Parts: sequence; structure tokens; C-alpha cells
Amino acid sequence: MKFLPALCLLATPLLVTADWVYTVDGKTVGSGRGPHDCASNPLRAGQKWKWNAGGTQCVLHMYGEAPEKDCTKSTRLNFDTRRPTDGGPAQTDHYFWKVSC
Repeated sequence: MKFLPALCLLATPLLVTADWVYTVDGKTVGSGRGPHDCASNPLRAGQKWKWNAGGTQCVLHMYGEAPEKDCTKSTRLNFDTRRPTDGGPAQTDHYFWKVSC
């Protein structure tokens, strides 16, 4: 059967990789392709975090106070990533985050 290898290949699920990844203390908090809505995953001062935009123009925004559901009316935007990769120990507490592209 010449078609058996091709059939097996078609039946195999394709691996989908994320364009960007946000991790805290080595654990993935968020990843995706394109923008991500406002999310609540607290990052405390001193915790290690890492951002990798994966070759996209996506930016991670971190908020220090409770914003509206879409993270647009926060009175305190603490941090925006400015490079494709960023990270280190957090300087302040961040309670919410979102990704824009």
C-alpha cells in the first residue's frame, strides 16, 4: 500500500508553536500568537520573569493596580517590554498583564 505512509502523516496532529511566551519562575503564564486579553497572574517583586516575543512586534504590558477588564483604564501601568526578549527579577509587584501586537 503506497498510500499508508501518507495517510499516517495526515492523521498526525500538527504541532502549533506560540509566537510569544511569558514565564514567571520558569513556568509559562501565557503564550500565543497575536494579542492576549487582560489576565491576572500576580508577579511579585523579586520573582524572576521572562518575555520572548518570538520575532513578532508584540509587547508585554504589566499593571500594578486593578485595571478594567481590558487593561486600558489602569491608573498605574508599571512596565512595557521594549525588546524582543526581556526579563529578570521584578522590581515591583504587577497584578495584571496583557499583550498587544
